[in-house]
Amino acid sequence: MHALRAAPENRSESRRAAGTAILGIFLFSLPNLAFLATHPKEFLERGRYVYVGGAGDRAANVRATLALPFGFPDAYRGQAGTGAAFDADGVSATFSAAGLNPLPLWVTFLAGIGLVRTLRGKWEGPEVFLLGTLALALAVLAPAGPSLSRLLILAPILLALAGRGTGPLTRLVPWRAAVPLALLLGGAFSISSYFKALARPDPPPFVAQAATAIGERARLAAGTGPVWCVVSRDASVVRYLTHGTRTAVVEFFGVPFDARRAAPPPEVATLLVERNPAFDAWTPGGFQEAAAPPPQGARLLERATP
Repeated sequence: MHALRAAPENRSESRRAAGTAILGIFLFSLPNLAFLATHPKEFLERGRYVYVGGAGDRAANVRATLALPFGFPDAYRGQAGTGAAFDADGVSATFSAAGLNPLPLWVTFLAGIGLVRTLRGKWEGPEVFLLGTLALALAVLAPAGPSLSRLLILAPILLALAGRGTGPLTRLVPWRAAVPLALLLGGAFSISSYFKALARPDPPPFVAQAATAIGERARLAAGTGPVWCVVSRDASVVRYLTHGTRTAVVEFFGVPFDARRAAPPPEVATLLVERNPAFDAWTPGGFQEAAAPPPQGARLLERATP
């Protein structure tokens, strides 16, 4: 629509370009449309698990999300898994636990200038797209809390606003290369800070910590017999680490724990169970705690000998 309005003298070519774009969007959306037609409930409710807690918790999540450009809130830093009022994935937890912030303050400053310029200027296609995307993303994602993975969709918007904020500075500085050079040095400093933080001798919790430890132990244990693993999430991590071994994984992600489904078959002698409030009271019949130390974040059970 913006292209058609902006080029009235060449409407036929603009219509063809717009039609091609719409057709491409439709073709790429066919898998999602088919999924919506066959599983409407699952389609509309996917991702719903991230909305946890009550109204007060969601209000706190909104405040924390809006404050992200100024630094990651300490109350949310390093959290992983489903908490009382915030569901953080492993990528976000790893990044925040390292002490990193999503945006350098100088980028926040530039994006703030760009936002003010956009709000005060004439609203046309690009401006409506930027502000509309920003508002829609915040309305949908902010109540779920400051997850850096989910909010990654805002990165292009914030960078575009920062670019708009850079324009006036280039006209204020007498040396034209000063602003690009400052941006280059600021980017280099931010990148070096990122690698230094993640290369510390005391690394922060990493992605799928419990699943990684379970997968590594299961791969070793599978050399002596079949292994059975029970996890609440990240089963794909365990399967990846145990590929080609006699290891089976049962996952209870978003569904209640079912002891019958979790119970290992008779041929299994080694059982690895993620430490989780839903699993901690469960020990299948015929199994006992193993003498060997368990992997981090898990219980190691072995079949009791008669």
